[in-house]
Amino acid sequence: SSAVTVARCESTLRDWAVHLDSNGTTDRGLFQFNSGGTLQELLSLTHHSPSDLTLAYSPSWNVAAAALLWHRDGWSHWSCAP
Repeated sequence: SSAVTVARCESTLRDWAVHLDSNGTTDRGLFQFNSGGTLQELLSLTHHSPSDLTLAYSPSWNVAAAALLWHRDGWSHWSCAP
């Protein structure tokens, strides 16, 4: 599926994947949610504390958050988009 392709490209399917961006933000988890705002927004939307950034490493939360974001905006948030 497209979601597996995107997650494989973003994190090589590693739920603990971390990428430090040149702007000082960090991408985390399977779908590499960025700490520059996207991750905090998704935490709030899923009724979690925006400061609980480690939740991005939970595969079940990360996949559910990716589905939420995809349903809202399509693949526009991922550089590995199909």
